[in-house]
Amino acid sequence: MNSFYPYLREAFPNVMMTSEENDEINSIQTDLEPYVKQMESRFMSGEESFDNFAAFVQGCKDRRSERLTEILQQVYDRWLTNN
Repeated sequence: MNSFYPYLREAFPNVMMTSEENDEINSIQTDLEPYVKQMESRFMSGEESFDNFAAFVQGCKDRRSERLTEILQQVYDRWLTNN
């Protein structure tokens, strides 16, 4: 097992978010996660057609998914700078 150590990388870095970032992430996820879970279920059950996938993506954007990605990217970039 020791021969693998030089190749091991942290899969999910232990990142620290500011309280403002954390608050905004929680706010976004409160709206976004239930929507994604509901729509995932509807797509999988056939209740929602995959022809409506673009509307689903827009629904995610309306719930600030792009802002969530932006915050998480900033946190990750900060982690990369410090490691």
